Amino acid sequence: MVSIIKKFIKKLTLPEDEYRKWLAHQKGEEFESFVLNNLFPEKYFELLDMTHNFETNSKRYVKKSLKPDFLLKDKKTGKIFYVECKYRSKLYQEKFHWAKDKEQFQRYKDIESNENIPVYIAMGLGGTADNPERIFLMPLKEIKYPALFPSVLRDWEINNIYDIFRIVNERK
Repeated sequence: MVSIIKKFIKKLTLPEDEYRKWLAHQKGEEFESFVLNNLFPEKYFELLDMTHNFETNSKRYVKKSLKPDFLLKDKKTGKIFYVECKYRSKLYQEKFHWAKDKEQFQRYKDIESNENIPVYIAMGLGGTADNPERIFLMPLKEIKYPALFPSVLRDWEINNIYDIFRIVNERK
């Protein structure tokens, strides 16, 4: 109920373009919360760091927000890795556009390379940001483009917690 009231107040007080941007960030934060609580629960994963939210960054941008959303540690294996969360309500031009542009894609590649910490892209498709119909977790090293056809995502679909452990702890 609070979310509906908050959206209504923002709709009344913000210019249309700012409202759309705010709404997109709200969906992003809802999906991030979903990913953290459902894909990487505290029981199995330690949250080492996370980027700042839209409200904080709108006051004064925190440069660290250019990194992926979460830095996590698998409690059983000790593996440390990043997760970037992307939610889309539907495909655009028959693809899942996970990166804003080639520069964002390259920035994550550089982080992975320079820090020697793997990056995974958690993608939600359909449904709502806090309850997507389909969820994928793809290693950045397997991604070649900022937009992906669903056929590429098929092998990375998450159906249970074991899929997450399999993907995160895969040895290649």
